[in-house]
Amino acid sequence: SISAVGEKRILYIRINYPDDPTEPISTAAAENLMDEVSLFYRTHSNGRCTTAGTITPVVTMALPKSAYFIREADGNITWYAYTVLGHAREAARAAGFDYRDYDLDIIRFNAPFLQSWGNIGARGAWLVTSHPATTIHEIGHNLGLNHANSWNGANIEYGDVYDIMGNPGYYQRAGFNTINKIMLGWLDPPHEKRITASGVYRLYAQDTNQPASDRTYVLRVRKDDERDYWIEKRQNFDFSDDMEFSGVLLYWDQWSQSNSGTHLLDPVSAPGYGLPISTPFADPGALRIVPLHQMAD
Repeated sequence: SISAVGEKRILYIRINYPDDPTEPISTAAAENLMDEVSLFYRTHSNGRCTTAGTITPVVTMALPKSAYFIREADGNITWYAYTVLGHAREAARAAGFDYRDYDLDIIRFNAPFLQSWGNIGARGAWLVTSHPATTIHEIGHNLGLNHANSWNGANIEYGDVYDIMGNPGYYQRAGFNTINKIMLGWLDPPHEKRITASGVYRLYAQDTNQPASDRTYVLRVRKDDERDYWIEKRQNFDFSDDMEFSGVLLYWDQWSQSNSGTHLLDPVSAPGYGLPISTPFADPGALRIVPLHQMAD
């Protein structure tokens, strides 16, 4: 596995093909992209994870593009991801950039499809887009994260609108849910309070990006043998309309129907996913919670 704490040196390999010399992204655009990635990780990891990108010149693959991507008779495309990765690494090494000198490596390439991909808990990411959110997302996979999903009677892949591992509308503010932050080592065990008795508990917004050692940023309550409830608060969303409110978010951690990811819950019949102030939520046999009020920090 790859530690998510400390500086992550990332080799960003830009490739083209003998029969398609198109540059997938310019040097300047790639540098700006990796600067944005670095800012995101530094901010949302509470300064515990930073990235430093090295951009290669455009390197040419050993084979023509048609050798890597084959369009079948039914219109589907068969491609050889690890051959692409291996050849890209070799081309970069020949240009003086050995991927083994870096913590992570990304290849940016043009392809006849739109899906990017990253290994989970291991180096290697394939990017067919230059969007910062996708780049950040695939690096999240490399650091060990699965998708941030939601649950509304069934798994909704990418359904967490507040986590970059889901499908956030405002990715710069979305960050990561507390389950993922604790897994990555960006919040500490004392920041999590396991609740076993009724009471009134103070919860601080987990996206302050300046966590204090004596504050609680997530409440955790057992649901069943598979999962817990995780209760968290955000401050970087306006919560006034659409998906936004002044209250808390409810999660389940990984369980048999979450496709290895986390589950954002939809606790009330109202816009968005939040549980508003003064609104009760009950799961018989597990918990009953009511967010009481929002306090100034």
